[in-house]
Amino acid sequence: MWRALNGPVEIELEGVLRVYKVDQTARFFDARSAADFAKANLPGTHNVPADQLAADGLRKAPMPSDDFNTRIILFGSNGAQARQLADAILKTAMQNVSYFPGTFDALAAAVKTQ
Repeated sequence: MWRALNGPVEIELEGVLRVYKVDQTARFFDARSAADFAKANLPGTHNVPADQLAADGLRKAPMPSDDFNTRIILFGSNGAQARQLADAILKTAMQNVSYFPGTFDALAAAVKTQ
């Protein structure tokens, strides 16, 4: 119900770090371009470029097919890019979707210091 009324949920940096460290079932999707992902990425993340969503980019995403409540965390070059991916994923059956409104660089630096 929350999702239908308010749209995607933001998750703070501390929350992303906790999920990244603790929840082995969570899926992390990077909305940056394939070229940016190839240059630098976080271990265990999947690239779903927001700029390719119009070309049915979600079909290639490794979405969980057996549990629509699997935690999905999205991030990108910036919050707008992550939000764009969140809006697309929320049109599917996935229910536990949040996006990081900060930058990839901030997230990568925080993960590195963990």
